[in-house]
Order: sequence, then structure tokens, then C-alpha cells
Amino acid sequence: TKASAEIEMLASHFSRIFDFYRSFEDAFDLDTAEGDQLTIIGKIVGVPRTVPSTGDVLSDAEMRIFIRAKAAKNSTGPQMVADERISLQDVINYAFEGDAYIVDNYDMTLTLYVDADFDLVTLGAIKDLDLLPSPQGVRYNSIVTYVPGGTFGFLNNPEALGFGAGVFARNTDL
Repeated sequence: TKASAEIEMLASHFSRIFDFYRSFEDAFDLDTAEGDQLTIIGKIVGVPRTVPSTGDVLSDAEMRIFIRAKAAKNSTGPQMVADERISLQDVINYAFEGDAYIVDNYDMTLTLYVDADFDLVTLGAIKDLDLLPSPQGVRYNSIVTYVPGGTFGFLNNPEALGFGAGVFARNTDL
């Protein structure tokens, strides 16, 4: 009787410990985590809850997007586009929800082109939180906003509009 009670007590104790550790998996699942759990996940990957330059506090939805973008940036390769692993353009597509692309200037700099409708506060947060991927030693020399299918350009760019029809892309001050 005593042995059975001892075994039952130990099994109950180990079951509670197992349930406790199992709860971490659910509590820190990026898709379901909220509040403090997202703040902790953000600290782990390097995304603070508050944007340093503006003091804006990120919502849970913004934290999820930025945490995923930071994780993708941390695991990306140096290729602009690649099939076998996460590329620079893949991270840019994710961070900007498909509303941006990058161009290699072949002088150790990149230019980021962002849809003019993309929220500039979010764009500033992405820049301030260091979510823009780049190979080591390569920097972004400019961030340009453009109107898709409506930006002025020349014949060699099939997406561009000519004189009197297109608007100029704008270099941001971010």
C-alpha cells in the first residue's frame, strides 16, 4: 500500500512538472503568444517592444511581423534571390508584405524601393529595428518610394511611364 502511494505521488509530481514544461511550448508559440510572451520572444531575437527612435510601442501583431522578419534576416544568405535558402529579397518581401524590392548597385550598396502607399512610420520602425537584410559590409544607400505602374521612367523599364504620365519616385529621409 505504501509503495503504491509513493509511486502514485511521484507519478503525479512528474506529471505536473511535465505539464509545466509543456505549457512553455504553447505560451511561447509565436502564432498564439501575447503581451509579455511576445516581449520575451522579441528580446531573444533582438526586437524591442518600443521603437527606440520614436518611442512607439509595438502592438502584438506588429511584434509578430517584426520578430519573424528579424528571424528571417538572421538566417538569410547573401544572395539577392535564391531557391535553396532564404534570400535578401525573400526577407524584404516578408517585411514589407510584398510592397518592396531591393536593387544591388554593384558598389557595396543596396537601394530599397518601397510602394508609396506603405506606412512611413512602419518603414521607419523596420529601419530603426535593423530588420533590413544585407550581406556583411554592404549598406543601404537610399530608400526610395515609388508608385507601382505609375512612376516616371524610360523605355528600358517596361513598368515606367513617360513624360507627363508618370510621377517621380522620391528618396525618403529615413
